[in-house]
Amino acid sequence: MLRRYLKRLAAAFLLAAAIPATLTAQIHFDSRSGDFNPALSAISRRSILEVGVDADVAAYNNAFSAGDIFQPTWTIDVSQLAQDTNWRGLQVGTNVNAAATASLRLFGVGLNAYTRAETMALLTIPDGLLELVGTGNIEDYNGTGSVLLRASAEAGGVLTAEVGNWTFGLGVGMSVPVAYSGDGGVDFSLVTDQAGFDATADLDMEIYSALDLQAVMDGQIPDVMSAIQRGAYKVDLGVIYRDGDTPRWGIAVNDITIIRGTAPYAVRATASYSAAMENVIQTILDDPNAQPIQLTSEDFVLTTIDGGSQRITLAPGFTGFYTISIPFLDITPHVEIIMGSAVGAVNPGVTIAGNRFPTNMLYLGFGHTKPLWRAVAGLRIPLYIMELNVQVESSSPRLGGLFSLQGATAAVDLRIGF
Repeated sequence: MLRRYLKRLAAAFLLAAAIPATLTAQIHFDSRSGDFNPALSAISRRSILEVGVDADVAAYNNAFSAGDIFQPTWTIDVSQLAQDTNWRGLQVGTNVNAAATASLRLFGVGLNAYTRAETMALLTIPDGLLELVGTGNIEDYNGTGSVLLRASAEAGGVLTAEVGNWTFGLGVGMSVPVAYSGDGGVDFSLVTDQAGFDATADLDMEIYSALDLQAVMDGQIPDVMSAIQRGAYKVDLGVIYRDGDTPRWGIAVNDITIIRGTAPYAVRATASYSAAMENVIQTILDDPNAQPIQLTSEDFVLTTIDGGSQRITLAPGFTGFYTISIPFLDITPHVEIIMGSAVGAVNPGVTIAGNRFPTNMLYLGFGHTKPLWRAVAGLRIPLYIMELNVQVESSSPRLGGLFSLQGATAAVDLRIGF
């Protein structure tokens, strides 16, 4: 019965929105943060019934600020680029989040159903190429940049139980791998001489999915139910201690894989881009209107790979938080530890939120969610039957980039019930 319920719930969600997501630095320590700790699904101003939706989108890099990009003339100092990125290469990425929940709570027992979609796309250009371009050395260069893609859709349920001051949470969910990057990346080549240069960037990477990617490429709707049958099943366990209505502290273990997912479909994504310049001074002298740099590109192509099936294991994580209450404010340090070679990280953070009027209309957050540092400012309308949160974030792969706005996130969250 549970397996059939999860399949139907995930099917409806996949058909409605096959878009991805990520956590934000802001942890609310109530029903909006059930993915941080399943026991938090029981914490809400709406004590019986609640439904909610939330979404956020982020774009970021680790070199250029918003002030640089939106200048009438954008000047790039290539001699400083490698140093500005802390010799880690130029990183450009995006994250998108969407989720929906519905909760029913009676006599200390709560049932929560949720759907969630997650994605992370991150391109890294190697620092060796940046250093070579910046110093202007007359030498050849070959290097490979990385492309990290993670996209999944998840649906499940959470059972919560209140025992005295304790709240326990058990979550069961199914995650469908929509797109996972495999081998490959972007190969960069730069050949220079006294007359000019010839630069190329060749994309060649593998993408795996539980969806029939060939049907998608042909403009058809893939068999969603078959994709759901290939999903990974997982369990979340959490406990919190409540001091009155305040969750004082809590710990959780998330994404414990029970059944591994399967991504039987694979494609190879290829594209090529090049730029060349030769005898620029003589070219301009011969024709002042000439374009000294020649740009060429080849179409982005997806090719099916036979026999490219991959097994997907979710990255388990551990979370914890502790809330310190002072007049008008709750200060909550928190941490998330994710295991895994590609997405493994230690993500610390702190949330400062008002706990009575009028400070309860404002909240601030600061923290790390790989690969980003994030600083959050939010406005809350905390009515009983309806609660609306609107927040903005500065985000960057570099801690120092938060102060120059190298990335930005906008988020909205709406809860209604009684």
